[in-house]
Amino acid sequence: MTNVMRFGGAFALAIAGGLMVIPTAWADEADAFNVIVGQTLTYDDNLFRLSDSVDETVAIGSSRRSDFISTTYGGLTFDKLLSRQKLHADVLWNFNRYSRFSALDYNGLRANANWGWQLGNYLKGTLSYERSRRLIDFGNLTPQDRGRVRDINTYDRLYGNADWWFHPSYSVGVGYAHVNSSYSSDLRRSSEFDSDAVELNGKFQPKTGNLIGLTLRQTQGKYPNREVAFDPASGLVLGRVDNSYDQTDAEVNGDWRMTGQSRVYGRLGYTSRKHDQLSERDFSGVTARVNYNWAIEGKTAINVVVRREIGGVDDIDAAYVLTDGITLNPVWYPTAKVSLSAKYDWARRRYEGDPFGVLAGSASGLSVRKDTLNTASITATYLPLRSLQLSLTLQRERRTSSREFVDYDDNFASVSAQFTF
Repeated sequence: MTNVMRFGGAFALAIAGGLMVIPTAWADEADAFNVIVGQTLTYDDNLFRLSDSVDETVAIGSSRRSDFISTTYGGLTFDKLLSRQKLHADVLWNFNRYSRFSALDYNGLRANANWGWQLGNYLKGTLSYERSRRLIDFGNLTPQDRGRVRDINTYDRLYGNADWWFHPSYSVGVGYAHVNSSYSSDLRRSSEFDSDAVELNGKFQPKTGNLIGLTLRQTQGKYPNREVAFDPASGLVLGRVDNSYDQTDAEVNGDWRMTGQSRVYGRLGYTSRKHDQLSERDFSGVTARVNYNWAIEGKTAINVVVRREIGGVDDIDAAYVLTDGITLNPVWYPTAKVSLSAKYDWARRRYEGDPFGVLAGSASGLSVRKDTLNTASITATYLPLRSLQLSLTLQRERRTSSREFVDYDDNFASVSAQFTF
């Protein structure tokens, strides 16, 4: 039997439009294979993330916005150390069923495989592959798209790197990543993309285990289906937009244990993104993600994340958004079997990659869309047995926006039981 490890957030459950992100389970060192099965029941009072100004009977054909979601999941994990080769793989299937909006029922997947390889004393690297299949987040869609149509995103990522440790504490290396993202619905064909990235890096890692690195990365993103940009007021088509881009990232990254109880890790860099069409949407500026972990007196810990990032979204309003955010996640372990965690996340999003704003110009009367999202949650976890984990999560989410009908409030509650053996 395996002992489910307590981790930050205990059982950090996130639901977006009924999607459940399954927690990761760690196996005992003596077990190569482990099996995970579990069940979660969720109540969401605003499943489609509708604004209070929207008539739900028109938007979703129902006078009720809420729903109960049942998620049954199961999977396998594998961990093995063969000489100097570290092997890991896990696959988790989840079966999601909706009580009222059954048209959204879907079977999800999360899988990844990782080979941490080493050749001799000088060459080390990683080869990994991951795939996920999930229902899109309704909160990321335009108001007119938040209907009862099921849209499944399939995400694949292949990554490999090799480092030459020419000195016990210094290395140089190369890496490559390929990403593909596709959707089951025609509504988001223009958001489907492929990207290829190559990188060069240098690392300094003394005997203490701390790490400081420099990375230069070049990414080429391709959107095979051109986006149709239209004026929402008149309905006139403004043009077709190619969202393909070239992006360069130069960053400092590291993992540093400041004391026996505190650790800081993350990256700080400069990002430049240039689009093949409509250079007005280009971006250049500082981007970062920094994590700080602090263990206080053994039973209390806190994690703080500060970020400034650009990235793609499901929303067809924009090819990318610029996000500034901060996350606070304190955890308390009153006993060996009980943990309580809270999480607060503040995020400000600017839809810099909006082609409509560029094509329509000042005549549209619309400025760059800006959203502010506040999310607060609390989770209680209980381990009655070494292999059984029970969890309760309550969450409230609120978004305000400079665009009409994009704001919303949402509350959900979930209970979960997970068995690992």
